[in-house]
Amino acid sequence: RAAPRTFAHIETWVFDLDNTLYPRHLNLWQQVDDRIRDYIANFLKVSPDEAFLATGSTDKTSAVFNIGLKREVSRYTHQEQVNSLAFSPDAKYVAAGDADGMLRVIEAATGKEVSRPAHSNSINSVAFSPDGKYVATGNEDFTARILEAASGREVSIIRHAEPVTSVKFISGDRDALQAFAGHSLYQHPWHTQDLIEQGCSQL
Repeated sequence: RAAPRTFAHIETWVFDLDNTLYPRHLNLWQQVDDRIRDYIANFLKVSPDEAFLATGSTDKTSAVFNIGLKREVSRYTHQEQVNSLAFSPDAKYVAAGDADGMLRVIEAATGKEVSRPAHSNSINSVAFSPDGKYVATGNEDFTARILEAASGREVSIIRHAEPVTSVKFISGDRDALQAFAGHSLYQHPWHTQDLIEQGCSQL
């Protein structure tokens, strides 16, 4: 059946989820891009040109994009799929946890590898410490680990009864690492002095 004559010249239709029809001159996708950029910039408390987005994929690559300039900044090729990514607090580095158990700390601007410590099994989650000096990993081997970002040296290993699916550093009177394993959330001290005090209290 032929289209009505008044719409015969239209090749593309764009509908929103509320069934709104957008005319082409509104440049809808540009508005979407701008809102995503502004949201990320506001969330990170930076200017739009300083807003970055990191992506990790099953195609065994990770990439960093400048949202404001709408361009790819760097790209890194991994051996297996990327399960988790985290920016350092200053956005200079990206930590990537891979399915092959490799943690990679990468310079965001260049894609240059800084450190690459290996784990015994798949990494499910990564997180930077508030000062950016350490990276925590939550792992399929039932452990949460804390490593120096620059060297990859392991600082602490915390064992659980099930795979650790999420990790997060928290700050307070005593800095701690939160780890989610199974259906439980655990909170662990991780600074050396805190670990010593905890051990002494159990004697």
